[in-house]
Amino acid sequence: MRNTRHILLGALCALTLAHTASADLLLTAGADKKVNAWNPQDGTLLKSVDAHDSTVNQIAIAPNGKLIATAGADKKVKLWNPQDGTLLKSVDAHDDAVTALWFTEDSQKLLTAGADKKIKIWNLKDGKNVLSVSAHDGPVLGVIWTPQMIITGGADGQIRLWDEAGNRSFELSHDGLSAMTASFATQTLFTADKKGTIRWWKADGSSGDFSGTHGSPITAMAPTPDGKKLLSGGTNGTVKIWDADAAKVIAEINDAHKGGVNAITITPDGKTIITAGADKHVKLWSADGKLLKTVENAHNGPVTALLYIPDRKETPDRNN
Repeated sequence: MRNTRHILLGALCALTLAHTASADLLLTAGADKKVNAWNPQDGTLLKSVDAHDSTVNQIAIAPNGKLIATAGADKKVKLWNPQDGTLLKSVDAHDDAVTALWFTEDSQKLLTAGADKKIKIWNLKDGKNVLSVSAHDGPVLGVIWTPQMIITGGADGQIRLWDEAGNRSFELSHDGLSAMTASFATQTLFTADKKGTIRWWKADGSSGDFSGTHGSPITAMAPTPDGKKLLSGGTNGTVKIWDADAAKVIAEINDAHKGGVNAITITPDGKTIITAGADKHVKLWSADGKLLKTVENAHNGPVTALLYIPDRKETPDRNN
């Protein structure tokens, strides 16, 4: 039998996080049902959109840059024009909150996941649902779509592999799973749990736990563009910066957000960390954890999602 763990992580090598230019737009989403667009250089609010009828859980941009998708606790997925923020389509996507989104590399399909335990694939040309699968025994927490397969993580503690036809090929386990992310630069999958433990899964089939814990349930993670570091945020409001190779903490931002860190990302040049919190604020930090700017009261409620869009002629090459 082929090494299925190797198959899972080997699929990650087909994607890249190589962005090359500076940012021009930061999108944030919140429990106030809005999506806000900001100038990340000076924190100026450029536009605010009433996006959903409930909390906006995630934002993603198509690789060709022509569509933005939002996922709502109102069970809907909405598609937006990234140029002017106009609504293009609204879809009643799931039977419960929509929890995750991922565009295909050709920008022709959208993968969605929900608290209804399902994953679905949508054809963006006609808006039709082309696949619906009961993927987990609890809410689906995250999805990753590579050219070879779909990877899903569920509140049931399972990380599962699927083909585009909805056939499940393999699964890994991480009890108490609360977040997952991947570095395509190093072909590594990272999973985290409610105990604050982070686990890594390598393309060569190896796996292991990071040394120490976050100190609270982990709610958000993001790798640096080169995959050498991993950022984690937790319910204790702390952000930790990990050496991904050594699997240990190298820096810590205490009290980054009161009430917890809900989302975290890093700019494509690896120089600026951006965090969003339950305290309604968005903060920008240097790569070593020094506070650069605070956008106070970015939303009228917890900030739930971030999407950083670089200013470049090349098309965006990954979802956030």
